[in-house]
Amino acid sequence: MKAKTVAQSRVSIGNMMQPDQANVNGGVHGGEIMKMMDTCAGIVARRHSRMSTVTARVDELEFLLPIRVGNLVTCHG
Repeated sequence: MKAKTVAQSRVSIGNMMQPDQANVNGGVHGGEIMKMMDTCAGIVARRHSRMSTVTARVDELEFLLPIRVGNLVTCHG
């Protein structure tokens, strides 16, 4: 089976942040963003390896700016 190139495994997903993803102050929960990132990474891993994959561990995730309800968040993998 021929291996895929990196370009063939790329994916971009986007979501408009909704009120059910946020706290009472309108800030989106970090877990929602982490879930989106994990989904994007999982699609890339599956496409590239052509096998089932899992996230074994996340060492660190640093949020530099708040994400608010109504913001469009795009994840590229």
